[in-house]
Amino acid sequence: MSRDRAATLAMLRRVVERARSFKGWVFGDLSIRHLDPPPPWVYEEEVRERASGRSCAIDMGTGPGERLADLREHLPDRLVAREEWPQNAPRAHARLAPLGVDVLHCRSVQMPFADDAFDLILNRHEELEPVEIARVLQPGGLLITQQVGNDNWRELRRRFPRMTDWGDIHGAYVRGLTEAALGLVSDLSYDLQGSVPVAERTRLHADRRAMDDTRLRHRS
Repeated sequence: MSRDRAATLAMLRRVVERARSFKGWVFGDLSIRHLDPPPPWVYEEEVRERASGRSCAIDMGTGPGERLADLREHLPDRLVAREEWPQNAPRAHARLAPLGVDVLHCRSVQMPFADDAFDLILNRHEELEPVEIARVLQPGGLLITQQVGNDNWRELRRRFPRMTDWGDIHGAYVRGLTEAALGLVSDLSYDLQGSVPVAERTRLHADRRAMDDTRLRHRS
């Protein structure tokens, strides 16, 4: 075995060992320097503002639950967290169960809930199926989702040409939600175009209310 190959394998073993001790998405031990300004909205503020008066909510793709735990006091008493990744689900349960949150280990595209189960659906960087969202969302309910676009970290894509191409996620979700008879309350996209174009974010709000505002789309 060559010296370079041995050194590379040794480095990868250290990465694997660190991955085995994965404990969530809070990186307090890292010094983070943002290269560009953030999106013109703050996801947590959007949730806090729009959660008032809701009675039953679900957080899709809660991860280990840190973000939901921080938002807990602003959300309905009836709160469910859904996580698909088996490494995250038990950590989410340990963190959120003491806060009165039910944690389920299941997929996002086929959720084990009755029709009209929730009046608030939160989804930050998690896949979704518009028809399934429409099924479990009550009339008058609200979906808040922030997604990462296909051009995220595009300067890395130049160096990793075999990276997964997710296609037009934003367009697909907008079409799917509209076809599922969900009105789009707001639809914002943000693409950094500076010297270091590293992020693309999309924020959507969709609800099941009959709306008169011509800026919003709804099917009865």
